[in-house]
Amino acid sequence: MGTKRMGPFEVEAWQFVGVPPDGTNADELIAWMTAGHTFARILVMADDSIAISIETPKGTKVVFLDDWIIRNDKGEFYPCKPDIVETELNRRRVDVASLD
Repeated sequence: MGTKRMGPFEVEAWQFVGVPPDGTNADELIAWMTAGHTFARILVMADDSIAISIETPKGTKVVFLDDWIIRNDKGEFYPCKPDIVETELNRRRVDVASLD
């Protein structure tokens, strides 16, 4: 987990990683979200892969391996695809580099 700057906001973000059946960080992610009073649970998909279901203000969302889970400035959790996180982080690095 870490703090990331996404646009004008600083958010907390964890990436859902691991290789089933050896293990993932799903249990840690569930504990993080439920401590914030968000309903989240592990899903076992038809192909035996693991995903996480999150209840958000915009409905139920599913997080797949390598996706990020972001807690916004209101304390709400949302999934985010890795390419979007990487694009935003790269954009922020360019913004910071241009200040030098």
